[in-house]
Amino acid sequence: MAKVSVKFFVELRDITGVKRDDFKARNVEELLKKLVEKYPKLKDVLFKNGNLNEEYLIVLNGQNVRFLDGLKTRLKEGDVVSIMSPIVGG
Repeated sequence: MAKVSVKFFVELRDITGVKRDDFKARNVEELLKKLVEKYPKLKDVLFKNGNLNEEYLIVLNGQNVRFLDGLKTRLKEGDVVSIMSPIVGG
């Protein structure tokens, strides 16, 4: 299990109350489950009808996970995962 940093942008930062948080997870799917456990309000934002909300980007070390292995993308120690809407601001 890898320790990774998650960076939150825009309204996700407002929901979590933090810019960054650290989690241990094997892949993106497990990471998202842990995020929702810690920040339950994220569930309604990040998921629609049980599927990942297409309005949000999940970026692993600068690469959109949709172009990697999606939710099954494996995480490595020290990875940085950014979660943002397509229109990103400070």
